[in-house]
Amino acid sequence: MLTSDFKRLSALATGDANLPYVSQSGGWHIRILPNSRYQVRQVAYDSENKNTGGSITYATGSSWSAIRNYPANGVIYVNDDVWVEGALLNGRLTIASSAQLNPSNQRTATSIIIADDITYATKDGNVAIGLIAQNNIKIPMYAPLSKLPPSSDDNLEIDAAIIAQEGRQYVSYDSSGWASGWGPRRGTLTFFGSVGSFITPYRRTDDRTDGHYAGFFSGVNTYDGFMLYNPPPYFPTVGTYQILDWNELPSTDAVPFQ
Repeated sequence: MLTSDFKRLSALATGDANLPYVSQSGGWHIRILPNSRYQVRQVAYDSENKNTGGSITYATGSSWSAIRNYPANGVIYVNDDVWVEGALLNGRLTIASSAQLNPSNQRTATSIIIADDITYATKDGNVAIGLIAQNNIKIPMYAPLSKLPPSSDDNLEIDAAIIAQEGRQYVSYDSSGWASGWGPRRGTLTFFGSVGSFITPYRRTDDRTDGHYAGFFSGVNTYDGFMLYNPPPYFPTVGTYQILDWNELPSTDAVPFQ
């Protein structure tokens, strides 16, 4: 049960790897770096705008932390909302976000916001990032943050195994009013990994023959087959390995141990 997994993940994340609750409207921004490192910064709030994309506002006096190595067990736990991004990543890391262990006045279900690309340095099973949110996995209007203002040429890639426990994985956009004013309009959203969502995910509006849309115009989804036997650290799994087919060979055809 994922509820018990959050308790375990919190216990595994010690010291700087266990980030506290800070605000009803803020949280933490984790920038994952190459070579199994990361930085954190406190977020005060964010804003979204279909024309400009929006922005992240950081807490007064907050700056990026000194560069930290991944925890030895590969687990970071956030007792608040968390914004995540990172490019050309190495190693194996799980980031979990849940407020269920907080005091009663701080238990609003938390979400993970993907602010920019999350990409692996290699896609050969040696890199695995897991994102587990108590509520939603959200792609905001300002993603990708590094390419603002938004453009239909902007693409976003997410290499990760993600779970939205009580909510959904979704793209934020504004399709209110006349279709010509919908936005922001972005290009292609690429997923490499796996997606678990309690509520049906959504990523963009319907096709329109007049070219008006909101969200990402197209999407590419590829399952990371390495996740089956080598998921991110302490990532929740269901069931056991199964033998789908086998063929017993005569001893003369046996492959010797190396």
